[in-house]
Amino acid sequence: MKPNEQLKKGFSTLVLFLLFATTSILAQAHNVAYIHFSNTAKAVEYKSLLDSNGFSTDIIYLWDIDDTDFSNYSLIVIDPDTSFSGYTWPEDWMVTDLQNSELPVLGLGYTGQRLYEKLGLSNNWGNGATGSGTSMVCVDTSFIIYKSPNSLLIPSDTTLVLYNLSTKLAVEYGPSLDASVNKIGKVPSGDYYSITSDQEKYWLWGYADSPENMTQIGKDLFVNIVDYMSNTLVSVDEEGITKPESFKLNQNYPNPFNPSTKISYQLPSTGHVSLVVYDVIGNEVATLVNENQNSGTYNVNFNSSGLTSGIYFYKIITENFTQAHKMILLK
Repeated sequence: MKPNEQLKKGFSTLVLFLLFATTSILAQAHNVAYIHFSNTAKAVEYKSLLDSNGFSTDIIYLWDIDDTDFSNYSLIVIDPDTSFSGYTWPEDWMVTDLQNSELPVLGLGYTGQRLYEKLGLSNNWGNGATGSGTSMVCVDTSFIIYKSPNSLLIPSDTTLVLYNLSTKLAVEYGPSLDASVNKIGKVPSGDYYSITSDQEKYWLWGYADSPENMTQIGKDLFVNIVDYMSNTLVSVDEEGITKPESFKLNQNYPNPFNPSTKISYQLPSTGHVSLVVYDVIGNEVATLVNENQNSGTYNVNFNSSGLTSGIYFYKIITENFTQAHKMILLK
């Protein structure tokens, strides 16, 4: 075989491996259980939004919760129209089944508040109010949910318009929330919050409308939150130190980039880590990490000085985990 043919064959094998590795890992990490009761059309819209962004979403009827094997999923999303009249949960056993799944839960609208009330959380119906709106103010613009996998352009006043038309809104009153609640998105007036998380695991997206009414920023933020919740659960070890429960290689940010970009990843255990950058024909152009590392979250800066514009791959290799992503250099 001629040298050029060997190179092409080797590169084709590398690309196929990278794509297969990435696809197979994401397929395991991005299975979403979407619980609904009455509004099938809205459930289908949410499924379409998530599936078009790389998730695999199953719509599960409320009364089928007890027959569902939640071990196949990484996240539960509760439809805003799941509850009965008066926004109450129909049966306590349903709440128990969701809690026993030990999965993170993203509750939408009033239904999310009612569920969290049943679970005894602080971001619940009793500490909230109802209203309507289209926008939220970012509390912490450095939060990764504004950057990955979709990079959101946050204006100087940090206000994001999430819906084209005003929608029903469930909000939490700031002074009523305890220390377990992270205040993420604030409504433009008053000390009320439309997006919160309790114990990191139970998130409230207070808006009740479907993706059809979302702006592109609203869709991107919703997808980012689902991605974050599907991949960033943490546990606490015996010494009280938080650590990731799973391996993850994030999409670089910014992307496209020039001249530098940040690559972040998380390790649930100690071991040898290799993080390497390849060009489009499979040549290694940079070794960013090649050492033993403890469990935790890491950020690595990649500077492209001396490289030409084009497509590059970065790949992480550990004893139990391999994954790769594509990034684009534009000069």
